[in-house]
Amino acid sequence: MAAAMVVCFSAGAAAAWLASGSASAIQGDGPRNWVTSSVAGDASASTFVRATIARTALWMLPKTEVVYFITEKDDAGQPLDVRCTYELQGQGDLPARWWSVGIYVDYHFVPNSTNRYSFSKTTVRRDSSGAYTIRASRSPQDGNWLPLGDKDGSVQLMARLYQPDAIVTSDPSSVPLPTVRKVSCE
Repeated sequence: MAAAMVVCFSAGAAAAWLASGSASAIQGDGPRNWVTSSVAGDASASTFVRATIARTALWMLPKTEVVYFITEKDDAGQPLDVRCTYELQGQGDLPARWWSVGIYVDYHFVPNSTNRYSFSKTTVRRDSSGAYTIRASRSPQDGNWLPLGDKDGSVQLMARLYQPDAIVTSDPSSVPLPTVRKVSCE
Protein backbone atom coordinates (compact mmCIF):
# COMPACT_ATOMS: atom_id res chain seq x y z
CA MET A 1 0.00 0.00 0.00
CA ALA A 2 2.80 2.41 0.89
CA ALA A 3 4.54 1.70 -2.40
CA ALA A 4 1.33 2.42 -4.32
CA MET A 5 0.93 5.73 -2.46
CA VAL A 6 4.52 6.72 -3.29
CA VAL A 7 3.96 5.86 -6.96
CA CYS A 8 0.69 7.83 -7.08
CA PHE A 9 2.21 10.83 -5.29
CA SER A 10 5.24 10.76 -7.60
CA ALA A 11 3.05 10.56 -10.71
CA GLY A 12 0.89 13.45 -9.47
CA ALA A 13 3.92 15.59 -8.62
CA ALA A 14 5.48 14.87 -12.02
CA ALA A 15 2.25 15.78 -13.82
CA ALA A 16 1.96 19.05 -11.87
CA TRP A 17 5.62 19.85 -12.59
CA LEU A 18 5.15 19.28 -16.33
CA ALA A 19 1.82 21.14 -16.52
CA SER A 20 3.19 24.23 -14.78
CA GLY A 21 6.39 24.42 -16.86
CA SER A 22 5.24 26.84 -19.57
CA ALA A 23 3.77 30.32 -19.30
CA SER A 24 1.89 29.58 -22.53
CA ALA A 25 -0.35 27.31 -20.45
CA ILE A 26 -1.83 30.41 -18.81
CA GLN A 27 -4.81 31.64 -20.76
CA GLY A 28 -5.13 35.35 -21.39
CA ASP A 29 -5.82 38.20 -23.78
CA GLY A 30 -3.57 40.30 -25.92
CA PRO A 31 -2.80 41.41 -29.46
CA ARG A 32 -1.81 38.76 -31.99
CA ASN A 33 0.25 36.08 -30.14
CA TRP A 34 1.05 38.24 -27.09
CA VAL A 35 -0.99 37.29 -24.01
CA THR A 36 -1.43 38.61 -20.50
CA SER A 37 -3.25 37.07 -17.59
CA SER A 38 -5.70 39.24 -15.68
CA VAL A 39 -4.80 37.39 -12.47
CA ALA A 40 -1.01 37.05 -12.76
CA GLY A 41 0.51 38.60 -9.66
CA ASP A 42 -2.92 38.85 -8.03
CA ALA A 43 -4.04 37.13 -4.82
CA SER A 44 -7.09 35.76 -6.70
CA ALA A 45 -4.92 33.62 -9.02
CA SER A 46 -5.63 29.90 -9.02
CA THR A 47 -3.19 27.37 -7.63
CA PHE A 48 -2.28 26.35 -11.20
CA VAL A 49 -1.54 29.96 -12.24
CA ARG A 50 0.53 30.53 -9.09
CA ALA A 51 2.50 27.32 -9.67
CA THR A 52 3.18 28.26 -13.29
CA ILE A 53 4.34 31.73 -12.31
CA ALA A 54 6.55 30.28 -9.58
CA ARG A 55 8.21 28.04 -12.20
CA THR A 56 8.46 30.51 -15.09
CA ALA A 57 8.68 34.00 -13.59
CA LEU A 58 11.05 35.41 -11.05
CA TRP A 59 8.58 37.94 -9.68
CA MET A 60 5.16 39.27 -10.61
CA LEU A 61 3.56 42.41 -9.26
CA PRO A 62 -0.18 43.17 -9.27
CA LYS A 63 -1.61 44.60 -12.52
CA THR A 64 -2.03 48.01 -10.89
CA GLU A 65 1.79 48.20 -10.85
CA VAL A 66 2.75 46.29 -14.00
CA VAL A 67 1.09 44.26 -16.73
CA TYR A 68 3.17 41.50 -18.32
CA PHE A 69 2.63 40.35 -21.90
CA ILE A 70 4.43 37.24 -23.12
CA THR A 71 4.74 35.47 -26.44
CA GLU A 72 6.49 32.29 -27.48
CA LYS A 73 5.45 32.69 -31.15
CA ASP A 74 6.10 35.06 -34.02
CA ASP A 75 3.24 36.85 -35.78
CA ALA A 76 2.91 33.92 -38.23
CA GLY A 77 2.10 31.68 -35.25
CA GLN A 78 5.40 29.76 -35.36
CA PRO A 79 7.30 29.01 -32.12
CA LEU A 80 10.28 31.30 -31.52
CA ASP A 81 13.55 29.49 -32.18
CA VAL A 82 17.03 30.35 -30.82
CA ARG A 83 18.52 29.54 -34.25
CA CYS A 84 16.53 32.31 -35.95
CA THR A 85 16.74 36.08 -36.23
CA TYR A 86 13.62 38.11 -35.41
CA GLU A 87 12.60 41.72 -35.90
CA LEU A 88 10.32 43.36 -33.38
CA GLN A 89 8.83 46.55 -34.77
CA GLY A 90 6.95 49.16 -32.79
CA GLN A 91 5.73 52.70 -33.22
CA GLY A 92 5.87 55.22 -30.38
CA ASP A 93 5.47 54.46 -26.72
CA LEU A 94 3.40 51.72 -25.19
CA PRO A 95 0.49 52.94 -22.99
CA ALA A 96 2.29 53.02 -19.65
CA ARG A 97 4.47 55.32 -17.61
CA TRP A 98 7.49 53.14 -18.45
CA TRP A 99 7.91 49.91 -20.42
CA SER A 100 10.48 47.32 -21.48
CA VAL A 101 10.71 44.44 -23.94
CA GLY A 102 13.07 41.59 -23.08
CA ILE A 103 14.03 38.18 -24.37
CA TYR A 104 14.44 34.96 -22.43
CA VAL A 105 15.54 31.42 -23.14
CA ASP A 106 13.88 28.85 -20.88
CA TYR A 107 12.40 31.76 -18.85
CA HIS A 108 15.81 33.19 -17.91
CA PHE A 109 17.79 36.13 -19.19
CA VAL A 110 20.34 35.15 -21.80
CA PRO A 111 23.93 35.51 -20.53
CA ASN A 112 25.87 37.69 -22.98
CA SER A 113 29.02 39.82 -23.14
CA THR A 114 27.07 43.01 -23.87
CA ASN A 115 24.95 42.70 -20.70
CA ARG A 116 21.91 43.54 -22.84
CA TYR A 117 18.71 41.81 -21.71
CA SER A 118 15.98 44.22 -22.79
CA PHE A 119 15.18 47.58 -24.34
CA SER A 120 12.97 50.13 -22.68
CA LYS A 121 11.17 53.37 -23.28
CA THR A 122 14.38 55.19 -22.39
CA THR A 123 17.00 52.95 -24.05
CA VAL A 124 15.54 51.86 -27.41
CA ARG A 125 16.90 53.79 -30.39
CA ARG A 126 14.18 55.16 -32.65
CA ASP A 127 13.93 56.77 -36.06
CA SER A 128 12.65 60.33 -36.61
CA SER A 129 9.01 59.15 -36.62
CA GLY A 130 9.36 57.43 -33.23
CA ALA A 131 9.39 53.93 -34.71
CA TYR A 132 11.84 51.33 -33.45
CA THR A 133 13.15 47.96 -34.56
CA ILE A 134 14.67 45.46 -32.14
CA ARG A 135 16.52 42.49 -33.58
CA ALA A 136 16.85 39.25 -31.61
CA SER A 137 19.55 36.91 -32.89
CA ARG A 138 22.49 34.72 -31.91
CA SER A 139 24.76 36.79 -34.16
CA PRO A 140 25.43 40.49 -33.47
CA GLN A 141 23.12 42.90 -35.26
CA ASP A 142 23.28 46.64 -35.93
CA GLY A 143 21.10 48.90 -33.80
CA ASN A 144 18.86 47.53 -31.07
CA TRP A 145 20.13 43.96 -30.68
CA LEU A 146 19.01 41.37 -28.11
CA PRO A 147 21.40 38.39 -28.01
CA LEU A 148 19.86 34.90 -28.07
CA GLY A 149 23.01 33.21 -26.79
CA ASP A 150 24.47 29.88 -27.82
CA LYS A 151 22.39 27.44 -25.76
CA ASP A 152 19.32 25.68 -27.10
CA GLY A 153 15.98 26.13 -25.38
CA SER A 154 12.54 27.67 -25.69
CA VAL A 155 12.40 31.41 -26.42
CA GLN A 156 10.05 33.91 -24.80
CA LEU A 157 9.56 37.63 -25.39
CA MET A 158 8.13 39.65 -22.53
CA ALA A 159 6.78 43.19 -22.55
CA ARG A 160 6.37 44.83 -19.17
CA LEU A 161 4.13 47.88 -18.91
CA TYR A 162 4.76 49.69 -15.61
CA GLN A 163 1.98 51.83 -14.18
CA PRO A 164 -0.13 51.03 -17.23
CA ASP A 165 -2.84 53.24 -18.69
CA ALA A 166 -6.40 52.03 -17.98
CA ILE A 167 -6.79 50.66 -21.54
CA VAL A 168 -4.09 48.05 -20.85
CA THR A 169 -6.21 46.28 -18.24
CA SER A 170 -9.63 47.03 -19.72
CA ASP A 171 -8.76 45.98 -23.30
CA PRO A 172 -5.41 44.13 -23.45
CA SER A 173 -5.96 43.07 -27.07
CA SER A 174 -5.79 46.73 -28.17
CA VAL A 175 -2.29 47.36 -26.76
CA PRO A 176 0.08 48.24 -29.64
CA LEU A 177 2.83 45.73 -28.78
CA PRO A 178 5.66 45.23 -31.28
CA THR A 179 5.14 42.92 -34.22
CA VAL A 180 7.41 39.85 -34.23
CA ARG A 181 8.68 38.76 -37.66
CA LYS A 182 11.10 35.92 -38.43
CA VAL A 183 13.85 37.24 -40.71
CA SER A 184 16.00 34.14 -41.20
CA CYS A 185 17.22 30.94 -39.55
CA GLU A 186 20.62 29.26 -39.33
